Amino acid sequence: GLRARADARALARCIREIRALLLHDEESIAAPEPAMQAALQAAPPEAEVPYVGFMLARQETACRLYLMHLRPDAWEEYLQLTGWPGPCGELAERSLPFTDPVDARRGSPIGMGHVDVVPHGVGARVGFEFTCVRRQQRHPDGPLARLLRRATEHALCTPMQAQALREWPGGQRAQWPQHLWDSVVVRHVHCVKLVLEPGRLPEVKAYL
Repeated sequence: GLRARADARALARCIREIRALLLHDEESIAAPEPAMQAALQAAPPEAEVPYVGFMLARQETACRLYLMHLRPDAWEEYLQLTGWPGPCGELAERSLPFTDPVDARRGSPIGMGHVDVVPHGVGARVGFEFTCVRRQQRHPDGPLARLLRRATEHALCTPMQAQALREWPGGQRAQWPQHLWDSVVVRHVHCVKLVLEPGRLPEVKAYL
C-alpha cells in the first residue's frame, strides 16, 4: 500500500478523479479535496492505504479510507486528530475481546480500519477488522475458538452465533454442472469487524 502521509496529495487527487468518473461529474475533478488530504496527513508515518471504497449508496457520498499497520492507541490518536465525534479513548478497551494474548507475535490486533471521509471531515461510522488466522480454525482451543469465547464473555455475540462460526471452517468436494471434474470448497472465517458509531451499541460482523 501507499504511505498515507507521504503520498497524501497524490492519493487525494487520484481519489477525487476516480470518484468524478464514477459519479459522471466532470466538475468535481478540479474541485479541491481538503477533507481527504487532511485525513491522509493526520495518519502516522507507518500507516499504509491498502484500498479506498466509494459509498455510492449513501445519502452523503463518502469515500471509505482504509488504513493498516496502526495499533489501537495509534488509532485513538488518529481519530482524535481527524475530529471523529465518538469517544476516541474507548477503542483499546473495545478491542480487548479481539486481542489474543496467546498469539502475541502479531504487531497489532487490528488488521486494518476505516473511516468515511465526507466533505466536512470524517463521518460518525468507523470500523476495525481483526484478521482471523487460518491455522487451527477447527481446533477447540485454537485462535478462532479463543476469540469467540472472549466475544461471548463480553456480550458481543450470542453462544449460538459463536457455535455457528466455530462450525463454519472446513472443506468438502463439490460437483458443479458446468465443471467436468470435482471442485474443492474451502470454508474459513476471514476476519471479525468491530463497528463503532456515537450513540449506538458496538456492532460486530464476521466475514467468511
